[in-house]
Amino acid sequence: VYGVHGDYTVRSGYTRARSLLEPWESEERIEEALKGRFIFVNVWVPLEEVKRDPLAAICWDSQKPRDVVNLSLHFKHRVGEIYRVLPSK
Repeated sequence: VYGVHGDYTVRSGYTRARSLLEPWESEERIEEALKGRFIFVNVWVPLEEVKRDPLAAICWDSQKPRDVVNLSLHFKHRVGEIYRVLPSK
């Protein structure tokens, strides 16, 4: 997705974690794991020199709910959801 975005929403983070764990863990263990805090760690490696629009990170608490909108992503095997970050006013 081109543009400033968060890879998961609160809802889609739980949904994606569950879908990744289901082939490997019991429902009981998944439920227990999702009761706590968890994080997805993305590894980003450029395939060539980045000359514009580099990867950046922002502090989550610097954003307000009005600064993001939910955006659905439709894949062949699932529907994902991300936060699209809007310009702050």
